[in-house]
Amino acid sequence: LLITLAITAILITMAVPNFSGLMQNNRLVAQTNSLIADLNYARSEAIKRGSPVSVAAEDGEWTNGWTITLQGTTLQGTADADFLRRSSAVQKGLSIALDTGDTIEFLASGSIIGLDVAPLELTICDSRGNGYGRVIDIEATGRLAIKKATDCP
Repeated sequence: LLITLAITAILITMAVPNFSGLMQNNRLVAQTNSLIADLNYARSEAIKRGSPVSVAAEDGEWTNGWTITLQGTTLQGTADADFLRRSSAVQKGLSIALDTGDTIEFLASGSIIGLDVAPLELTICDSRGNGYGRVIDIEATGRLAIKKATDCP
């Protein structure tokens, strides 16, 4: 019985760090998928409504969440028809940053407003640093692509 307890204790001490990493990976993937779903939603709404739609960081910080509204409206004082969706704050231990500004605007064609050649980059990082983050590239056409982040703090 004592040997069985010792072996069980050894196995548990080896499994706990791996389980922690698994949980962090799942949080990162879930947050990335949530953001991609909202960006695709905003793009499809812009195309469907024939009107520009914006995805804006709450209070200028993506970690506070984001709102999806028709272009030119803000959350304060908007008609219900102008407000489309709000996402809550990101999960603990994650950070999100857009390489330029705090708003992404989709035209009625589904393309991005004001984007020349280089894609916009939304970087999602966790507390583990480089090698564990994700970057969502948003092309001028509105197409999304995911790659590994190489510049997480």
